[in-house]
Amino acid sequence: MEKTFERIAEHFYKRQYQSAEGQWKTIFYARFVDWQGKRRMFPLGDHLADARDKLGELRTLNKGRYDFAKEKKERVKAKIKGMTLAEWLDRYLDLVKHMASSATKSSQCIHLKRLLARVYRVSGKESSGLLGVRRFMAVSLYDLRTASNA
Repeated sequence: MEKTFERIAEHFYKRQYQSAEGQWKTIFYARFVDWQGKRRMFPLGDHLADARDKLGELRTLNKGRYDFAKEKKERVKAKIKGMTLAEWLDRYLDLVKHMASSATKSSQCIHLKRLLARVYRVSGKESSGLLGVRRFMAVSLYDLRTASNA
C-alpha cells in the first residue's frame, strides 16, 4: 500500500494513499504549533477549497487563544463521573438484586450507609481527630460484621 505525505503550503499538508480496493484517496491536514506550544494536527477533509477554509478557521482560533484540548477534556470528563460510596452502594444493590444472597447484601449495605452517616457526623466535630475517627470506624466495622453474621 503506497502513501505520501507532502507539504503544500505553510501548515497545510496533503496525504495520499491507496486503499485496499486499489483506489487513491486524498486527505488534507493542518499541522502547526498552537499558542500553548503544543504540536497539533487536524484532518481538514478531502476537498481542497474546503480544506483551505478550515485551515483559515483554525488559524483564527489559534490567534484567539482557543483551547483545542478543552473539547477532549470535556468528553473525557463526561465519561468519567465521580461517584460517592452511597451512590455506588445503590448501584451495587441494583446489580445484585437478582442473586440468591441479595437480602444479605442489602442488609450489609444498609448497615454500611448508617456507618458512613455516623462517621461523617463524628468527623465533623472539631474535638475528634483522625485517630478518633479511625477508632470509631474500627468499632463500627466490628458491629457491622457481627450484625451481618447474626
